[in-house]
Amino acid sequence: MATKFVTSADGTRIAYETMGQGAPLVFVWGALGVRSSPFAKTMREELAKDFTVFDYDRRGRGESGDTKPYAVAREVEDLRAVCEAAGGRPCVAATSSGAALALEAAASGVPMKMLAAHEPPYMVGNPKDAPDPDYEQKMNELIARGKRDEAVKYFMRTVGVPGVFVLVMRFMPFWKDAVAAAHTLPYDAAVMDGFARSACLRWSSWAVAPHRRCAQRPTRQRARSPGPPSGSSRSRTMASSRQPCVRCSWRASALRRTVEARTL
Repeated sequence: MATKFVTSADGTRIAYETMGQGAPLVFVWGALGVRSSPFAKTMREELAKDFTVFDYDRRGRGESGDTKPYAVAREVEDLRAVCEAAGGRPCVAATSSGAALALEAAASGVPMKMLAAHEPPYMVGNPKDAPDPDYEQKMNELIARGKRDEAVKYFMRTVGVPGVFVLVMRFMPFWKDAVAAAHTLPYDAAVMDGFARSACLRWSSWAVAPHRRCAQRPTRQRARSPGPPSGSSRSRTMASSRQPCVRCSWRASALRRTVEARTL
């Protein structure tokens, strides 16, 4: 499909494409994700069996602009603009740090019919494999020094990819695309804000529905965070969105069935 553009609040042009017919669904990729990748194409084709998929390049990636300075709030505005292009209140599906961004957007009042957030990588407590507490600072330093290849390696090791696999990945076509998008890794680091918390976790009106195929319970359910008073305006706003639901399922077909079941 032809690339289309929507203009975000700060004037940045955000590129997207659509595929399929049915209820609108916006997809939000995590770190290094771009709609030109073979994996994105597979995801679009599967979701398009039941939805009109709006797949967009996040700020700084693919054909989208990258107005400076960066701020998470600008990416929330980008997602709002894409949601408006999708009819104003679409379904949203997102993964990894993209799921964290989508949760932030929902907590900021971006209208969504429902949200399927796959593995927003928040840490609870003090796990042994917790990311480097200086991850965001070090990532910014690597990019500032032009060490894009090192930045991608640092990201891969942070998310748990064994060193030997990182070595092999450097010889795969994917690596070139990852290095090309490496300058946006600090953006995802900012979205994750230390991997420990998110504004959206404060709102108790979110429903959590683990997928039966998942071996791991959703991070969103594990997080310990108080909700707002039951009469708060934000709680009512979230509840009026049919209680967006955080699910854990990643296979494209499983994700499609999960979202479809929730929107019936």
